[in-house]
Amino acid sequence: MILKFLKPVVMSILLLTSFLQLTSCGGSTGSSSLSTGDKVLLLLNWSGEAWELVENSVNSSNELTLPFSCPSGGSMEQSGGSIAVNQCAFEAVGITFTEIGTYSMTPQGNDVLHAWSLEIKNNSQNFTSSGNVLIGSTTESFEVTGVFGSDTFVYSGNLTDNGNDTLTATFNITQNGALIFTCNFTNFNPDTATDAEYSQACGI
Repeated sequence: MILKFLKPVVMSILLLTSFLQLTSCGGSTGSSSLSTGDKVLLLLNWSGEAWELVENSVNSSNELTLPFSCPSGGSMEQSGGSIAVNQCAFEAVGITFTEIGTYSMTPQGNDVLHAWSLEIKNNSQNFTSSGNVLIGSTTESFEVTGVFGSDTFVYSGNLTDNGNDTLTATFNITQNGALIFTCNFTNFNPDTATDAEYSQACGI
């Protein structure tokens, strides 16, 4: 599984000062006091930690074993034909995120499509998220939507394992349908990459 590469990529992008300036320059378009950059960071921090939990918890069939107990309380349990997310809580960057909603896992050949529809409660600004990540052996794709009042952010892309500890990947962020950030990685090793390599990949 190469989903493990996603969190270091996301976290390193967050550390780029130019990225923070880029995403903050638009200000806030909704009633919330959070800036555009703050909303993007909140979405990335939540999903980066959530994906690490998934990556550390799936079995050899790329599925979560249910019921799943969440690190800071709550659970994910089979409920009829769907999976109920019951106050599933975990911490990231000093923020406790609590998820409520539904989750699904759909086999697609040797891969599994993980999808969700969630309300994300936290002590900064609550938001809703839907999306999916295709977990497989060679190529994995992802699309995550975060809705903050009148602002809708989507980040998406794919990861391909090159078989030599490097990956080829794309990473895009849109705000209300307009592209605000994009990265293209080729023969890229997140474990050894420098800030300069990230800057080059993201054109900043």
